Amino acid sequence: MDKKTYINIKEPQLILTLIVVIIFLYLVIRFSLPNQAIILTIDFGNGEKQVFYNDQIEQEKAWNLLQQAAVLYSIDLEANKDFYPRKIDGVQSTDSKKIWTLYVNGIKQNSSPLDVEVKKPDKVLFKLE
Repeated sequence: MDKKTYINIKEPQLILTLIVVIIFLYLVIRFSLPNQAIILTIDFGNGEKQVFYNDQIEQEKAWNLLQQAAVLYSIDLEANKDFYPRKIDGVQSTDSKKIWTLYVNGIKQNSSPLDVEVKKPDKVLFKLE
């Protein structure tokens, strides 16, 4: 009499289920990271934007956040005496035409970026307008 070998179908299903769960958890974590970060956007006013995510800090001044991005990504940054940017990455404010403006969560800030506190998950925008 021949011995027959049977495969236990439950083991491959269990392995496949574990793989699917691991992939699902990875994707959930991966795509939720921007929600756990301060998002800094630099809008040059000509359609060009640069976006940076900082999930390493809980709270920071808007100016310090911009300085950190400038150091990490070699962005040329100059400030006026009130710490509003005079120049970001070669694009300069012109007093009579366009100036760099700060928004936090879509709200225009009238205070100096050195005085504006931001925290996770704030959206910070420096826009030339």
